[in-house]
Amino acid sequence: MKVVSTSDVHLNPGDEIPGFLLDMFKEKARIVLCGDILNFLPYGKAKWYTPEGQKTIKGLVGILPENGVDYIYGNHEGNIGWLIEMFKPYPQVRVTRELNLYTGDAVWHFEHGHRFAYDWCWLQWIADDLTQFMVKVFPRAWYWLSKKMGWMPGAIKEGNPRKYDNVLGTIWGNALEWAQDNKSNLVIGHTHCHYEAELYDKIKFIDCGTKQVIRIG
Repeated sequence: MKVVSTSDVHLNPGDEIPGFLLDMFKEKARIVLCGDILNFLPYGKAKWYTPEGQKTIKGLVGILPENGVDYIYGNHEGNIGWLIEMFKPYPQVRVTRELNLYTGDAVWHFEHGHRFAYDWCWLQWIADDLTQFMVKVFPRAWYWLSKKMGWMPGAIKEGNPRKYDNVLGTIWGNALEWAQDNKSNLVIGHTHCHYEAELYDKIKFIDCGTKQVIRIG
């Protein structure tokens, strides 16, 4: 089985669907979206039910392949329940936290990977409620802070827009250790930096980067 994956597209409400997704969805393969495709954070859930938000949702659904896609929840999706609710009318979008697939004798584990980060391993449990509160009560202050902190990714460039640092090293180190301990190939996103490594016993690790297409099998 051939698997094609991408992550961290970071579409905002009203955005057009990028051409690389259209090309990717035409491939004869199992399609896995590895999280942070839509920016529910920091906009909140309601923003995606506006005409601008629904334009982007319908644009995405309109180009899906016949066999659908597996959509893995990422930290910018805020809450897996939000994704399930949003795509309930579209059964071709299979929402999940993680996914195991088999290509030949190899096991591949897909997840967004934010649990490997020292901040999002705990932020993931409060970010959705915090966002909903701030959007409702202090929206102007929240959006100002979000822009200042870089939580509104906007247009993400192709390639590797992030330099290596200790934060990135921590995420990759934790992910590599998990893959080794679980004897499973691992595919994540989250970091916006593409990286591939092979451990002992031919265990493979792939970080999708951002707006890049990864092909397996």
